[in-house]
Amino acid sequence: FQVKEFSLKAGTFAYPLKPATLSLSYRHFGYSKYHESKFGLGIGRKFTEYFAVGVQIDFLQTYFAEGYGTYNAVAAEAGILAKPLKNLCIGFHVYNFTRNNNNSLPEESIPTNVRLGISYEIESKATILLETEKELNADIMVKAGIDLNPVDNLFFRLGFATQIEQ
Repeated sequence: FQVKEFSLKAGTFAYPLKPATLSLSYRHFGYSKYHESKFGLGIGRKFTEYFAVGVQIDFLQTYFAEGYGTYNAVAAEAGILAKPLKNLCIGFHVYNFTRNNNNSLPEESIPTNVRLGISYEIESKATILLETEKELNADIMVKAGIDLNPVDNLFFRLGFATQIEQ
């Protein structure tokens, strides 16, 4: 939106090891008077061509200016990806499954949510996507979309979501 207060910076580094891959990630949102940062250390492993698992530990930091200070927390996340058929992928992700809270700011909780997603590719020209997301203290959200690729380098995407305001 060309507004510095909505600035988002992110990056990831992955290093393949045998038999897994190690990752470092960083995300920063905000500006000088308020910002949120997330540092992640993860590891993922592909067990077969059709099944992979990953886990990550996140260090979360929130900064408020005007003397309010910096607040820190730790959370964990994990995911599973399965490909039972050639064109079908199923993924499951859980964030903050340890249900950690921000101890220095107890009135602010770190959400715990789970997601289940499915994608089905139709002859490399279209992908149908469906995801359900449930935060423990909110209604279930359903997201669906289609990604069309009629010719190289041209994509049309359409989607919807329920419960977008939580």
